[in-house]
Amino acid sequence: MSTNNIVLVDNETSLNILNTFLSSLCEDKNISVDTEFTRTKTYYPILDLVQICIDDTVYIVDPHALKLSSFFKAFVNNTKANCLFFSAREDLEILSFEAHKLGLEKTLPEKCIDLQLMMAFLGLGYSKGLQATLEEELNVILPKDQTRSDWSLRPLTDEQIVYAANDVLYLDKLYQSLISKFKQADPRLTWFYEEMDNQKDNCTIIPKPETAYLNAKGAGTVSLAELTVLKFLCQKRMEFAMENDVAQNRIITGGALSPIARLKNLSNASLAKAGVKPGAIRQYGKLVISWFNEAQKVPVEQDLEYPIEHILSDRNVGKAVKKLKRVLSLIAKERGINEELISSKQLCYDYFKALKENSRPRLFTSWYQECIGKEHQLPPFPEE
Repeated sequence: MSTNNIVLVDNETSLNILNTFLSSLCEDKNISVDTEFTRTKTYYPILDLVQICIDDTVYIVDPHALKLSSFFKAFVNNTKANCLFFSAREDLEILSFEAHKLGLEKTLPEKCIDLQLMMAFLGLGYSKGLQATLEEELNVILPKDQTRSDWSLRPLTDEQIVYAANDVLYLDKLYQSLISKFKQADPRLTWFYEEMDNQKDNCTIIPKPETAYLNAKGAGTVSLAELTVLKFLCQKRMEFAMENDVAQNRIITGGALSPIARLKNLSNASLAKAGVKPGAIRQYGKLVISWFNEAQKVPVEQDLEYPIEHILSDRNVGKAVKKLKRVLSLIAKERGINEELISSKQLCYDYFKALKENSRPRLFTSWYQECIGKEHQLPPFPEE
């Protein structure tokens, strides 16, 4: 694209013009949005760029040059336009995080649209990348030369600016192409908007250290006593990471947490054997060992919630999950959506966990319930 269509927003004058423009947009307008950020060494993401495209003009907003409190108020609170993203989760998370830091009660725009998710509800692919999608849908071929660019460095090169602009330049055209593929009164579009709201809500949730263990790799395979240790370690790791703004994997490698929780004693050698990197052992080994020793003294929590995959400890459930996935895949094919939307491992595990606990599975809520329909019989909890 020509750099004539790009406005670098790196001073108060250009920011005020953009803020006024954003606040003036009506419901029938579209804003294409993307972000670039760094999160290699820190717990909290560092926002490096916000790209905004309106009517084929791209605004590159530079957070390193400006305080963006007025921008977020205009973008989150004032604009009524549709905000188009592609693969939105990380963008929504960092935008929500930045708005939360500023003390804004509302942290995301009213109407966010993830075009990658929309494709899944059209049955066009579940996690296809932007470059492949634009080539397939619009016959647009984007350069890949800045894929691993360091967006924290200044000044930005012309190549970086054009690459960042391209990430938003074609989203409006892509949206028009995709939205035209839905039939009149198409239930899939209603389901998409419901799921989009679900994902927006998930992106505004602030992680809690006391439940961090539920996402630890292998947590569903440990004993209750080991799970108590794992919970303590995960909580300490996240609290330290949040307080010191250091990436959690730089303290204890994520994949090492469950193996460590199974041990009776911990040393630098056993940390290395569990998969903790040498640099992390040198810097945090003594601290991690002290956490482990504290965890050994914690009474076993008898009513501790198990991670969702623990349901597979019942061997019959494994076979039932495969059967459920087959049924859900057939339903997805009938409905014209990608099967991953309703047959993911998390949804299948949740289904049997809920049945076991006499609670309501996610598949029986929201748009899932309408999609599955009463005509389809899902398998019951397997008998012993």
